[in-house]
Amino acid sequence: EIRAIVEAVGGTANFTNPFDQLTKGEMFAEVRSSLGEEEASALLSMSHSCSHVRYAAGTGYPPDTQCGVCFGCLLRRAAFISAGLSDRSVYLHEVISPDSQPRHLRATAESEVRTVRYASQHGISEADLLSMGLPDSTMLDAALDVVRRGLAELGRVVHEARDLREVG
Repeated sequence: EIRAIVEAVGGTANFTNPFDQLTKGEMFAEVRSSLGEEEASALLSMSHSCSHVRYAAGTGYPPDTQCGVCFGCLLRRAAFISAGLSDRSVYLHEVISPDSQPRHLRATAESEVRTVRYASQHGISEADLLSMGLPDSTMLDAALDVVRRGLAELGRVVHEARDLREVG
């Protein structure tokens, strides 16, 4: 779609994604391989994946503190685990005791963790993937392989992260 926009205004563009066959955990592993464990951990821990940046309001934590339980955070946490990297990020769900957590944080945790648990246990079919409206150029077998590896990574986070094991 971006290429079509560029062409519509008279330009030319050829976009490629060198990571299109990698999961986030595999990308993190490549960073680890390039930079070393310590530097990769420090660099990737400075990134931000949370879709709920306002959840920290009123908690005493900086407003950009990640929740730790939205899909973006779960995917990020799974990538650290999968790549064997230490995650130095602060996650509200980890640092606020369950009885003190805001209702919206607990509700997000229950919903997202339950969904990730279900998806990682039941997997994805070709029909599921086709229903996502992928571009016509998508190689179905390759996309299915990436999604299945990604679901395996996600399954590890809900089983290994101390603060997520009892959720949902």
